Amino acid sequence: MNPPPAVKGAALLALCALRTDEAVEAVLPYLNDPQPLVRHGALVGLLREGGIAGIVVAGERLTALTTAPDPAQRILGAKVLAAVGVRTFYQPLLALLADEELAVRQEALLAAQQVCHPRLLPALVAALDDPTMRSSAMAALVAGGELMQPLLTQALADKHVLAPATVRRLVRAGGQSRGAWVIAALQPYLDHPDGEVQQQVLLALQRSDYRAQGGEIVQVNAVLQACAPRRPASAYGAPKRSVTSRPLRLC
Repeated sequence: MNPPPAVKGAALLALCALRTDEAVEAVLPYLNDPQPLVRHGALVGLLREGGIAGIVVAGERLTALTTAPDPAQRILGAKVLAAVGVRTFYQPLLALLADEELAVRQEALLAAQQVCHPRLLPALVAALDDPTMRSSAMAALVAGGELMQPLLTQALADKHVLAPATVRRLVRAGGQSRGAWVIAALQPYLDHPDGEVQQQVLLALQRSDYRAQGGEIVQVNAVLQACAPRRPASAYGAPKRSVTSRPLRLC
């Protein structure tokens, strides 16, 4: 009985993991299988575990997939890149992230979450401005974490680098990443001249457990006062809370 394509693909992955470069000859014929799931398993197995010989052969096939006229083949190429998750395999994603087909671009964004190379950042930031790609682009930036720090700092320091809306989204991605690098990157911009960007800076710092100390406490208090919501009272007489009204830790 012929196993389903998904099972066959998984078996090829397992074979490569068990026999490494000794599995190359046995797996090579499956690179021509008509089923995408089988080819996917063969390619990923050879690229992960096939040694130099496996990488050379599978790499050529992967390049052919990512440059194929058929969008379905380019999507398969992006899926392989995602499954392999090797940072040095970022080059094909540069073209796929700019593909004319939305489905290809979306699959490339999913792959970018696994590849996480700094040279992908400009394309990921550009995708933030596209509502159809924004969520996946945000996830890819968050996955990259500290890799975005230089670009984030540049965007905050120079208003001509990115549009304010894009800067806000980039800051939000930093906030979702969290960590000490977020505090180091954002704390100098607590007094950012764009009020909405400033609010995102505050929220991102809050998510990273920022604690103001010394003279920073006065600065943070001033910023919180400037960002405090000035909405009319609700029907029950209490002022409506804004997400920006949640307190930062001041010490």
